[in-house]
Amino acid sequence: MSREAKSGGSDLCWWVLGLCACAVIASVIHVGFHRSDRGFFMLTLCFMVCLIGGWHDAASRRIPNRLTYPAMMLGLGANLIAHPVLEALGADVALLWAGTVGPREGLLGFGLCAAIGVLSFLSRGLGGGDVKLLASAGAMLGFTAIVPVLFNTLIVAAVIGVLNLALKGAVVAKTQVLAHNLLASVVTKQGLKDFYPFAKTEAPFVVSLTIGLILAQFIELHRVLLDWLGGV
Repeated sequence: MSREAKSGGSDLCWWVLGLCACAVIASVIHVGFHRSDRGFFMLTLCFMVCLIGGWHDAASRRIPNRLTYPAMMLGLGANLIAHPVLEALGADVALLWAGTVGPREGLLGFGLCAAIGVLSFLSRGLGGGDVKLLASAGAMLGFTAIVPVLFNTLIVAAVIGVLNLALKGAVVAKTQVLAHNLLASVVTKQGLKDFYPFAKTEAPFVVSLTIGLILAQFIELHRVLLDWLGGV
């Protein structure tokens, strides 16, 4: 048996185990916590994918395709195919347990995250693995659920970035260098290729995404921020 075939079989086994674990966790939450108002399977799956992606990213600065592509296909398949089929069969309990959101929500969530990811990739803000993981999250959760996650992720990433600089005592120094480079670029009319001459030391994006996903289940940070700004 070839190495590729063995690797594919191993990945399939891990995915089956992961899906079974997500099903058990979703059922425990649904029954044990008496949450009959919503399902948790897709949310649990998204959380598991983000955790594994974060571990890979922190360890190797790479998020493997064997994680992101299957997650993307599962999200799209569940919302675009499984959801309408279960609806047609009248399987309301299964629909509620799965937590799928339907074709429209799934496509909009996937499209929004893919668009944001591609734009960030082109501006060198995200890597290819980050883009695929973000699109996977959008496909699994749908548009309505992913929007607060994105806002939370943005705020968490900003806080982590500032803390990362502050702990190194480099906030003022980097601000001065950035200001100098921006001024030099304007005066000399050169490109901004060397505008940010620092090594990438920021926390992986998926860390912010995972924290944003968790927080979105309890609080929408952007609404809290807007309410606070409105009261100032």
